[in-house]
Amino acid sequence: MCFDKSKNMEDIMKSIINFFRKMFSAFNSKQKEKIVLTEEQKERIKKRGNCPFFGFIHLSGYFADSDGNGCGPSGEMRPCRMGIADWSNCSYNTLENVEILSELTIFPKELNSSEGILVSDWMKIFEEVRGSSD
Repeated sequence: MCFDKSKNMEDIMKSIINFFRKMFSAFNSKQKEKIVLTEEQKERIKKRGNCPFFGFIHLSGYFADSDGNGCGPSGEMRPCRMGIADWSNCSYNTLENVEILSELTIFPKELNSSEGILVSDWMKIFEEVRGSSD
């Protein structure tokens, strides 16, 4: 990967991010069968509160379940700043972040999958389950 020296650091970082997004997108592009959840799995998802990233840590291009109060989008191994996780009011919930995060892989323990799924697919599952809890 070569960079034009006239580009500023922000452009270089955007190029790197786009490169990795394409790489992870290609990795995750294989067709996966529809995930059917048990009632037990749905109950475990509901315990995450109102944030699809609560309890995860971000590790080099993927999210790992931390069995705790981790804040996945923070990019660090740290707890949620909000105390009560609420994605709709979270400072990480921006269009740009959602676009970047949605192409990464996540490994929720609720799904018992060693392959993980795309964050975009996890967010759909999360919303379906949370929507059915009202």
